[in-house]
Amino acid sequence: MIDKGNSHVRSLVGNGDFIILKRVLSVFCLFLLCLSMAGCNGKGEGSLFKYDISADPLNLDPQSAEDYNSLLVIHNIFEGLLTYTEDGKLTEGVATDWNVSDDGLEYTFTLRQDAAWSNGSPVTADDFVFAFRRLFSPDTNAPYASDFFCIKNSEEALSGKVRTEDIGVAAMGTYQLKFTLHTPNTMFLQLLTTAPAMPCNEVFFYQTKGKYGLEAKTTIDGESVYLTLCNGPLYLKQWEHNNYLALRRNEYYQGARDVAAKGVNFEVFEQPEGEEPVTFEAYKIQRFLDGETDAIELGGKAGDALELDRYQTEKFQSTTWGILINQKDAVLSNSNIRKALFRLIEPEAYRQALPSNTEMVYAIVPGVITMLDQSFRDYAGQNILPAYDAQQAKELYKKGLEQLQIKQPENVRLYALQDTGQEELFGYLSQIWQRELGFYVAVESVTEEEMNTVLKSGQFSMAFYPLSGSYNGADSILSTFTTGNTSNYAGYSSRTYDTYLTNGLQTFDMAVSAENFKNAERLLIEDGVYLPLYCEHEFFICAKGTQGILYDPQSKLAAFAYAEK
Repeated sequence: MIDKGNSHVRSLVGNGDFIILKRVLSVFCLFLLCLSMAGCNGKGEGSLFKYDISADPLNLDPQSAEDYNSLLVIHNIFEGLLTYTEDGKLTEGVATDWNVSDDGLEYTFTLRQDAAWSNGSPVTADDFVFAFRRLFSPDTNAPYASDFFCIKNSEEALSGKVRTEDIGVAAMGTYQLKFTLHTPNTMFLQLLTTAPAMPCNEVFFYQTKGKYGLEAKTTIDGESVYLTLCNGPLYLKQWEHNNYLALRRNEYYQGARDVAAKGVNFEVFEQPEGEEPVTFEAYKIQRFLDGETDAIELGGKAGDALELDRYQTEKFQSTTWGILINQKDAVLSNSNIRKALFRLIEPEAYRQALPSNTEMVYAIVPGVITMLDQSFRDYAGQNILPAYDAQQAKELYKKGLEQLQIKQPENVRLYALQDTGQEELFGYLSQIWQRELGFYVAVESVTEEEMNTVLKSGQFSMAFYPLSGSYNGADSILSTFTTGNTSNYAGYSSRTYDTYLTNGLQTFDMAVSAENFKNAERLLIEDGVYLPLYCEHEFFICAKGTQGILYDPQSKLAAFAYAEK
């Protein structure tokens, strides 16, 4: 048939004309192929978006990235086995189907066969196997490896006791991947959407010779070579350090949804030359007002700077602010002293002093966290603070002083952030402690940088401290207080608490998980570890006409691939 067709063409045109015609037909077919790919991958050319970031990303290696700006870019250029829908539900990413064994110890994923890297090569199960081997390699220094210790032999591999090849992650075929866990984990599927679980192509990784994720591209032997290989809807086209990162549509990407955006430029904050220094927050607000960017994320008081009704605004309550009690402080190490203070909490006494754009809370886990298809707060209770009881507080306080063998505590100091209203708020709370117990606390206002230094040093009695999670799970917040956690600045250590967290994760029953997390949260209050005071309103604001930017209030990561304007 082919030869016959070609003979027919030859009979109509000369040999030279036939060669030209073949070239024209080839170009036309290539054009149709490009149109076909564009039709599958996106909606026309799409719009280009701009978004401000506070600093240059440190690296774009998903297994080793830790800073927010790096994770934000990774969130836009990589895709894991699973991802989220617009309404926050888990859905297919590279995986099109998955099965879980009855005991919750084996997860088998089927990968889409048209998934591709930004250089056109296929994404396979081996790419995920290599990524997890890197995650648990001692040489990687992966900051979030412990989140995945539910995987068989993972902790042993990280400590060097077994080979990384022995972890419970295996390719069962080119497009089938199997995880074997040593304990069930309620949040395992959610964890697979986070940066450490992104794939990594082994051949490409070693070709970069130690520069993987540190640049957009480099020049080798006169040719431009990319150093960041992406499998998400966007890819890193250009990276001008300390200036901007240009992400553009990955034409090889095939996912469940069409890519709408042309791309996004992440503009790196820089102090204006010859002008008074400004904060990043003030800088990004002004640029948004001037129409230089398309969206902005703001917390609490900063929302006052904008007329929110002029824009498309989403409001969240994803961060709880409260007082962190140092369990190793000379005075507050006594549980009776802490319990006495917690029994003198009278919210109405300090309601008038709440910072702007905040709301009083009576529990630790914020309302944005969901479990069992409802708000965690609806399940665990809106108010878990102990009832106000001055008489019991005095008895506990007296007992604590006797145990410490002192008449009254000295040198108890609370640290608050400058220009946040926290010092004024604490003034109302401390009046009750002074009135009922004669308990005095000195307050020191510090910058955010100074606060971080104080917390890491452990040289504090109390401090205003925010709690928010990296994903939608109560454990992402409550795990902060487990024994040995690097963010456990309270120095809290409780076998009972650790057991609640472990049992909450190591189950395949969501109801059992929720009950354990509920008990853990209540124990933090009973033990006088963290005193929740208010929840800060946070805003994600888009310019009029902009839609489709997917924003996660927990991680504060925004995805631009499906946005339009």
